[in-house]
Amino acid sequence: MVDVDAALERFSGFLVGAFGDRVLVSIAIEMLRDITPDMVYDCIVTNKPLLDGVSNSDWQKFRKYANKINIKMITTDDLLHHMQRHRSDLLGIVINTPGGIQWFNGFINDIKAKLLAT
Repeated sequence: MVDVDAALERFSGFLVGAFGDRVLVSIAIEMLRDITPDMVYDCIVTNKPLLDGVSNSDWQKFRKYANKINIKMITTDDLLHHMQRHRSDLLGIVINTPGGIQWFNGFINDIKAKLLAT
């Protein structure tokens, strides 16, 4: 009999290992799915974190896959590049709002810290 759970775990491990940088970018883009430009603008000008609403149990789910990735290798520029394709509306707010790039760098560092937390 095939152990489906074990097979899926091995397969997901292969995918994460082979495409780890894309997994983290995908996690970040997914977290931005329901975020509006107004929300991003408000967070930038008030210097508030964007992901306070993500529950600990959701972070734990993301950690399951992120623990196989070298998260520190992902940069702000990597995600900005992918946002151009997937969330250009948010990218415009980030790059055109004073302090936006610095705030976005903090956003990336927050994701990394949450994914590396134990």
